[in-house]
Amino acid sequence: MIKKALVGLGLALGLATGASASVSYTVDSGWRAFSWSGNEGTFTSEGGFTFDVVGAAELTLTDAYSYGDIFEVFDDGSSLGLTSIVPSYDAGKPNVGSNMESAISNGFSQGTFYLSAGSYLIDFSIYQSAVDASGAAYGSGGAFFRVDSIEGGVPEPATWLMMIMGFGLVGVAASRKRLATA
Repeated sequence: MIKKALVGLGLALGLATGASASVSYTVDSGWRAFSWSGNEGTFTSEGGFTFDVVGAAELTLTDAYSYGDIFEVFDDGSSLGLTSIVPSYDAGKPNVGSNMESAISNGFSQGTFYLSAGSYLIDFSIYQSAVDASGAAYGSGGAFFRVDSIEGGVPEPATWLMMIMGFGLVGVAASRKRLATA
């Protein structure tokens, strides 16, 4: 009886393969590579990336290597959206390797997502897999992302007050000028 229970427990643990553990990422540390193995619906091999944002930040993502991948960006399981829509194959596009700037300038799929203060678990899923000239999906690949702080991302209340007062003064000056010319 105990032997059967232990065998059952062992099988249950063996079949219960959870998601990969996430990788810690530091905001403002530059480009970070990620990879995947599979086609549409596959998430990163790294299991996602955790980081904290103080203030505001922007997450930038670009495909690399072979043209044609499109990504869906997730924060803790909730979709933030897709990178730019591109054809799954274009014979005129070079293999840019790991040169992110070349990928961006050559029109590879990319996206920018704005983040407010908080803790994030970001992961990327393949929405469209790149294909070769015969139409066969590559089934694996790599891309890059970065998260950069935005200075002065959200104006302080005092800034708003000064801006509103400035607009008010401009309005008063304009109305006084109209009265003086009438």
